[in-house]
Amino acid sequence: MRKRKVISMMLGCTLLFGTMGCGGSFLSPDNKAGDSPSAKDERTLPFQQESLDKLPSKVKEQWAEVRSTKAEEGIQAKVEDNGRIYLFLASGEKNTGGWSIKVKEVTQQGKEVHVNAEEVPPKKDSINTQAVTSPLTVISIKTDDDLKYKTHIEEVKSKDSQDGKESMPPKDADTQGKILSKQVESGKTLPENVKDKLSDMRSSKKGGHVMVNHRDHTYLIIGLGERRTSGYRINIENVIEKDGKIHVYAQEISPNPDGMVAQMITHPTQVISIPRVEKDKEIEYHIKKQSTKDQPNR
Repeated sequence: MRKRKVISMMLGCTLLFGTMGCGGSFLSPDNKAGDSPSAKDERTLPFQQESLDKLPSKVKEQWAEVRSTKAEEGIQAKVEDNGRIYLFLASGEKNTGGWSIKVKEVTQQGKEVHVNAEEVPPKKDSINTQAVTSPLTVISIKTDDDLKYKTHIEEVKSKDSQDGKESMPPKDADTQGKILSKQVESGKTLPENVKDKLSDMRSSKKGGHVMVNHRDHTYLIIGLGERRTSGYRINIENVIEKDGKIHVYAQEISPNPDGMVAQMITHPTQVISIPRVEKDKEIEYHIKKQSTKDQPNR
């Protein structure tokens, strides 16, 4: 009898561990093999790059404190005020003045927020302070406070150092024409007619671009088309009105060759809004591919 009980217990254990597997791991119904939740849930967050004179008093106090300390590269402080999160970004010490930080995109993957930015060097032949400086900028986003924040700051060569090669999308100070203000938009806050066009773009194999007017704004949607992995994104650098046309300068950013990406079909898109322009206005898109050798190892 005792022997029979032992055999029964061994059989029960065999069935139990056979069901669970050797590692005891468990995949929920929403996390099937081949899916990557972090890549699947990635979304672009609208953000505002702030000017010092418009900061709330609480945030200004933090600004003064950060400026008085030696700032390393990355996020130096985070302040919540009136439903918005203010992030202080620094790019480390520089030997002269004239450096600045330009935030290109803010994305959220699960509980992590990634701030993609570039440090812009002084223009060649410009007159700058010959002293150690620490470039600092502040952005604000409307999101939950219970998140982790990471920065990816890319070093960009000055325009004069490109030696006649294809130029990067122009910076504000390097271009002629009227620079139009732009706002990176989130899919959840878009008007319904813009959401419909964005949905179409996200299922397009070839990608492209489309313009949608709604009230006082014009929404510009850019799609890269079908890509075989995650990690691709679009950075819209500038929107310029020149020679009777609207010029949109953007970059297609490829995944870092040393990074981990999900093996899944994606359709990278980006949406921005600008002050309303009429539909008969000609829009030219200048989209440059960034080679993998230019990817920052940060």
